[in-house]
Amino acid sequence: MKRSFGSVYLRFNLSHLIFWMVSILVISIFIGYALYSTSFWQTQNHLNTLADIASQLLPSDLLDYQHNAGNTELLAAHMDLVFANEPNLQWVIFSPQGDLIISSYQNTSIDTSPIFDPEFEEALTSSSGKSQKTSQNAESQTTLYQSIRIEKDGQVLGILRLAYSLYSPLQAARTSIILFFILVGSISIVVGSLSLITARNLTIPIDAITQMADQIAHGDLEARVEISKKSPEMAYLGQAFNQMAERLKVQVTELRSFVANASHELRTPLTVIKLRIEALRTGAMDEPEVANRFLAEVESEVDRLSRMVGDMLDLSRIEAGLTASQRTLVDMAGIFQDVKDTMKVRAERAGLELICHVQQGLLPVIGVEDQLRRMVYNLIDNAIKYTSRGGKVELNLCASLDPDKILLSIKDTGFGITPEQLPHIFERFFRVEATRPRYGPPQGSGLGLSIAKSIVEIHGGKIWANSAVGKGTTFFIELPVIKE
Repeated sequence: MKRSFGSVYLRFNLSHLIFWMVSILVISIFIGYALYSTSFWQTQNHLNTLADIASQLLPSDLLDYQHNAGNTELLAAHMDLVFANEPNLQWVIFSPQGDLIISSYQNTSIDTSPIFDPEFEEALTSSSGKSQKTSQNAESQTTLYQSIRIEKDGQVLGILRLAYSLYSPLQAARTSIILFFILVGSISIVVGSLSLITARNLTIPIDAITQMADQIAHGDLEARVEISKKSPEMAYLGQAFNQMAERLKVQVTELRSFVANASHELRTPLTVIKLRIEALRTGAMDEPEVANRFLAEVESEVDRLSRMVGDMLDLSRIEAGLTASQRTLVDMAGIFQDVKDTMKVRAERAGLELICHVQQGLLPVIGVEDQLRRMVYNLIDNAIKYTSRGGKVELNLCASLDPDKILLSIKDTGFGITPEQLPHIFERFFRVEATRPRYGPPQGSGLGLSIAKSIVEIHGGKIWANSAVGKGTTFFIELPVIKE
């Protein structure tokens, strides 16, 4: 797959690389500064210690030097003894007037005029009697100078100046920094490689999911991703994608089935209407009795079409949740009683006994009142249609075994439903007229139970039915209640 600049793979690697480089740069600067500062500080302290040791020996030597008319052998011997292990150090002793007394430099012309050096004057006049400075030569080599006043009993005898080359101490720091960079470079290569491997392992499942999503978008509903076992997160993502694809396949299959069934259901009344109109045009209009019968059939089929289209629209709206914002606290006992009163006249006309039992003090349900009312109406209407004269329809509303739910039941004494057909009764357009006689008005849209099931499910409940041929059918609905 071609990767753009904004891809996860490139962004992951670039972000890690930039973060690593910035971190290394900051750490390197800090460590380099720390190493140089430490080396300089250690050299400075060491030089200061040497100057203190020499300053304790020199007063007696300088007094002897003055008494022995300029004999410097004792001075040289003591200086060589103190600085024997310091190959990087050079020393010079001046008189208080700035004249050279003795020096470790082979070229004695060097440093014979210290009066122009600020540290000489500072060591001579300051209360501490010490002074330090650093300077660089033409080869950019740094030297640390330490000057200390030599005195005894308040008498200034001379100035000792030490010159310590910082090349070797700082070279050790530079070597440490180089080794540090080599180590960091090696670690960077390892980290970069691990980052690439991690990014690749991360993006391979994402690429696979992207490809499968593209296949599904082009109509391949069987496309599924292989579950990655390298990462629990990627495995979970793959499982979620496959579940989504499976649900999409089911929904598309249901939609195609719905469209096919709807087309079939609409074709029948449209065919009847077309045939009757053709018959009327070809002479049936001349026979009033036949014409009136054909017109009544056309009107009946138009009403059936209207009901079917209305039910399909309502079912789509319910499943899409378009009325979810209309939810309120609903008293199911009131709905049961209202629907029972509405259907009472129809039940009497059909020669049926309509019985209603409602438990008092039930908690309310949160939902869309019109939808819940329609659910109860559809189930009672269905029971009346399939119950013969002399039978009864019994309505019950009570608390469920689950204290957070209520239980509704609609029981009829009709013909019942066969065990083979019972699992399919909530499917769209499914009818059992072939084996189940009906005693109500002409057949409906075949969507009544599907609508009832959708209403129950979007309200967080469940619906099921028990039936025995020759004994009747009972529908049960369980709905969650709101505790006050």
